[in-house]
Amino acid sequence: MLLAVPVRDVDDRCPGVLRPFAAADGAIVRLRVAGGRVSSHDLVTVCDLAERFGQPFVQLTSRGNLQLRGLDEPLPGAFVDAVAALGMLPSATHERVRNIVAGPDASLDSLVRQLDSAIVDAPSLASLSGRWIFALAAGDETLPAVPADVAFALGADDDGSRAGEMRVDQMGAGEVRVGGRSFACAAHQAAATLVAVAEDFVATTQHDDGRFWNVTDLPDDHPFFARLDKRVRAADMPRAEARPATGTEAATSKSRLEVHLPLGLLDAPAARALDEVTQDVVVTPERSIVVRTLRDGADLPSATRHLRGAGFVTEPGSARARFSACVGAPYCRRTDVSTLDLTRAAARIFDDGNRCDTALDDSRIGSLIAASTPEHASADDRRATVSAAPRVHVVGCERACGRPAGEHHLVVAPHNLTDILDPNGRS
Repeated sequence: MLLAVPVRDVDDRCPGVLRPFAAADGAIVRLRVAGGRVSSHDLVTVCDLAERFGQPFVQLTSRGNLQLRGLDEPLPGAFVDAVAALGMLPSATHERVRNIVAGPDASLDSLVRQLDSAIVDAPSLASLSGRWIFALAAGDETLPAVPADVAFALGADDDGSRAGEMRVDQMGAGEVRVGGRSFACAAHQAAATLVAVAEDFVATTQHDDGRFWNVTDLPDDHPFFARLDKRVRAADMPRAEARPATGTEAATSKSRLEVHLPLGLLDAPAARALDEVTQDVVVTPERSIVVRTLRDGADLPSATRHLRGAGFVTEPGSARARFSACVGAPYCRRTDVSTLDLTRAAARIFDDGNRCDTALDDSRIGSLIAASTPEHASADDRRATVSAAPRVHVVGCERACGRPAGEHHLVVAPHNLTDILDPNGRS
C-alpha cells in the first residue's frame, strides 16, 4: 500500500487520495484523471468503489476529475490499493498536482501522457498547489474553459482535420500561453516547456510563504514574470496558424457524442450503461462525458437512446446540463441547504414545465415560470431560453465550491426555488 508523504502546511485543501478532506459525511478524495482520459470500464470500477466504501455516486469536477465522498477516516487500505491498481495514483508525491485538462480530440492523447509523465518526473513540482492547472488543446478545438496557469494550443493542420491519435513527434508547432503572454513552441517540446514554466513558478515563489497558488495570484512585478518574458524573447519559431472551432462546433462533431449527467453525479448503473456502448471516453471540465468511439455493432442514434434511458442528458439545451450545484446538506457541514434537491427541482421546471413538489413549492413560482417560459412555449422554446442564458450554479455558502470557470449565475444559500429561478434573486 502507498504511504502518504509530508505536505506543506498551507491552506490548500484540494483533496487527493493520500490527503483526503474531512467533510460532514466522511472523507473526500479526488482522483486526478490526466486530460480526462479514462476507460468506461475504469469508470464502472470507480463507481463500484464509491458504492462499496462511501456515498454511492462519483462527482465529476470542474477540472475534469473524479471525486468520491463519505469514505471512512482513515481511508481503508483496500480502497487506496484499488485506486492504485487502476493506475490513478502513479505518484505519492505528485498525485494532487497532476491537474491536466485537455480537449477530447484523440490527437492529444500522446501529448497528455507525455505531459503527465513529465510532471511526475519533476521533483520540485511536488510543492505546487493542487489548484495549479495545465491545459492542452488541438488546433481545431478551443482550450477547455478552466483558469489554466499554463496552456499549449496545438496548431491546426493545413486542412484543419485530425484522425485518431498522433505521436508527439508527428505533430507540428503550437503556442504556449501563460500570464497573458504567448510564444511559439514545437509540439515535441511542449511537455518539457510547460513543466519548465511550472518549475519557474515554484522557484520564484518558494520564499513567499505559500501565499501564491496560481499565476493569477502574482503581482505584476513578481520575479516569475521576468523569467517568463525571457522565455518569450527566446522563442523565435514561426507561429503555427490555428483555426479554433467554437465549443458548439466541437461538441456536435459527427464522430462523437457528448452527454451530461444531472448535477455531474455518476452512479454505477449509469457507468455500466456507458460501458455497454463505448470504452473510449473523456471527462470534461463542463462535467460532461465525451464518447469518442462506439463498440462494434453500436450506432450513434441507438447509443444516444440507450444513454438517455440510463439518465444521461443528451440534449445540449437542457437545463439539466446547464444547472449545477455544490453537494450541500446533508453531506457538507458548512450549510443546511439541500442544494442538490433544490437544483434538480429547478431544472425539472425549465425542462418539463412541471410544478415542484409541495414541500418545495413557493407562491411565486408560477409567475416566475410564466415570465421566463410562457405556458404555450414548446419544449424546444424552453430549452432555447435556458441554452441562451448563463449557466446557473447553486451553492450552500460563500465558499462557492465547484463553481464553473466560465460565465454563470451564482446562487448562494437559496431558501427555496424562487431564489434560484428569479433572475433578480440571490447571487
